Amino acid sequence: TIVIRSQINPDTIDLIIMDNGPGIDGISIKDLWLPGQTTNSNGTGLGMTIVKDAVEDLNGTVEVIAKGEMGGAEIRITLPIIGS
Repeated sequence: TIVIRSQINPDTIDLIIMDNGPGIDGISIKDLWLPGQTTNSNGTGLGMTIVKDAVEDLNGTVEVIAKGEMGGAEIRITLPIIGS
């Protein structure tokens, strides 16, 4: 199961993505962001690197919890709200 939540704050919006899978295991959160680091034999190790770069290009932040609210991985992306 995958759940996506959003939370609007005065100056930012949070996107929270969580699942009930096994969580992040076999790699440290610090190394998760490095290109080529993966625990999946078919993986490229580029997914989280691309996420982090894209979020930071938008002046946001990304945080990962190895075992979140649902037991699996939890990712929180915070982006600034651009005024109209």
